[in-house]
Amino acid sequence: MRRTVFCLLAAFCLCALSSVSVQAQVTCEVKEGPFVENDTTFLRKIYYKSPNPSECYTHSLYVETDRRSSAYQDFLRCSYDADFDMPWMLSQIDAVCRKFALSADLPAALNGVYLPLYKFQGRYYLYTVCEGKVWMQIAKPFFIARYAGESVPYGIVRAGQTSESYRLQVDNGWDKSLRTIEIFPIGEEKGVYVWKCRSEDGDVSYELYVEKSKAGAFDLLNWRITELEDEFDKFEPIDYEGIIRAKKLF
Repeated sequence: MRRTVFCLLAAFCLCALSSVSVQAQVTCEVKEGPFVENDTTFLRKIYYKSPNPSECYTHSLYVETDRRSSAYQDFLRCSYDADFDMPWMLSQIDAVCRKFALSADLPAALNGVYLPLYKFQGRYYLYTVCEGKVWMQIAKPFFIARYAGESVPYGIVRAGQTSESYRLQVDNGWDKSLRTIEIFPIGEEKGVYVWKCRSEDGDVSYELYVEKSKAGAFDLLNWRITELEDEFDKFEPIDYEGIIRAKKLF
């Protein structure tokens, strides 16, 4: 009995010492911005330090202003992964085609890929979401929502237009979280739109998007990381209804 207790105490002490050792090996320091280093504006830097120099590294979130940079160009490559996405996508679209009589009246001006905009300190940015790219695509007669790591196709069942907005009714037979999309142009020459989305239960949400072809008007907030980090949490709420009333972003 005493031997068993001794063994348990020894195991507990070993675990405790191991935990202390691990904590001693890697420490973390977070530097919040914005601050400028070497002509680059950083919003966040996370320093990981270790007694072993090869294990020291930095994660950073910075403002990418160079439209020709690899980071900016990679962000704009919002397209299907032909080997991974397309077989599944085509099977789902085929099911939607059989279920719904899809509208052919969608305004051609809406066809395209749309990227979300975020607000920080009064300015609007593109942003690389850690979990994966997010974008929306209208490709008559389909609407495709690309969430983090997943593409979801919908059929455009009905489309219409008023003096204020475009209106789409979408369905894919299984997702009840999205049924109607009302798209408000906010200076169409800039390719910016407020999307008002409504679920089957009547829940309403808003998003701000820019056409991919005109996204170069906005800087990119980009992560330089070696591992997945927590999302940036300093974005500001957007007055979507105020933007709709003013019909301008700035």
